[in-house]
Amino acid sequence: MTPKPVTPLPTKRWIDVPPQTLVLRAVSVSAIAFAAILASTWVIATMLQAKGATVDPWTVLGNVSAAAAVSITIGGGLLLWAQLVQSHRERSRAAFTEAFMLLMQDEQIEARRWVYGLPDDVEAAHAEIIETDENRARYKRVVNALDYLGFLVAFHPGADDEVIRWTSPIVRKTWAKLGPVIDDEARRREEPDYYAAARALAARCAARDRQVGGEAAAGRWVEGAL
Repeated sequence: MTPKPVTPLPTKRWIDVPPQTLVLRAVSVSAIAFAAILASTWVIATMLQAKGATVDPWTVLGNVSAAAAVSITIGGGLLLWAQLVQSHRERSRAAFTEAFMLLMQDEQIEARRWVYGLPDDVEAAHAEIIETDENRARYKRVVNALDYLGFLVAFHPGADDEVIRWTSPIVRKTWAKLGPVIDDEARRREEPDYYAAARALAARCAARDRQVGGEAAAGRWVEGAL
């Protein structure tokens, strides 16, 4: 089976610059806007004079003042918008860092490797999970991490699609093994909110995968996987 082409990572944008550079750019835009409006006013005044019209200097001065006000408004609006975007991206970066630190812990990686070896049959998987306290701890460790990550994505204002994009392969592969077990446990307990955030995260990752390239797949289970 030919693998799907990998979507390229987002490139650096013009807004990903230090604050002082943003200020300089906003000032430049304001200056350009002021020069453009001033030049337009001069051209109009020249055309009116050429036609014999009398141009009131106070009117011209008023137009210049209006041009300055408009250019300052444009520059200030641009700067405010850029600051808001940068703030959002900083929150997104913080959410991404938190997700990375959570999922890349050695004990999390070891626990997920154990989860990947669970049988596909729900009853058999359940029996293996409760077989030892260590297995229970591994199960809880993985599911608690996904539940917290689901809460982070749902309620953190900066956890946008970039975080989902990075975590989606881990979530869908883990959920292929644990999803049926958790759904069955929620039914047995009659607790519809049992690990609700983790279940919502899995659904969101699946929806995102379908949106960008067809049905979500857990991948292939192979011996000696790295």
